[in-house]
Amino acid sequence: QCRQIILGKAADIATIERWFAAAYESATAVGFAIGRSVFWEPSTSFLAGSSTAAEAAAHICANYLRLVDAWRR
Repeated sequence: QCRQIILGKAADIATIERWFAAAYESATAVGFAIGRSVFWEPSTSFLAGSSTAAEAAAHICANYLRLVDAWRR
């Protein structure tokens, strides 16, 4: 049986949450790879000087945990 990983493709968090909900019915969806969707905006904000490293790290953490929670649901 073919296994599928859901790729974030830099989509926003709400869109990925909808993809996860749709994948729930699929027996082949086994995981996700969502790097840019998690870190892109916080990283660019930090590099532009509009947030601190700690704020960017907290935002990245929150994004990741939100998607982990969505996957578990």
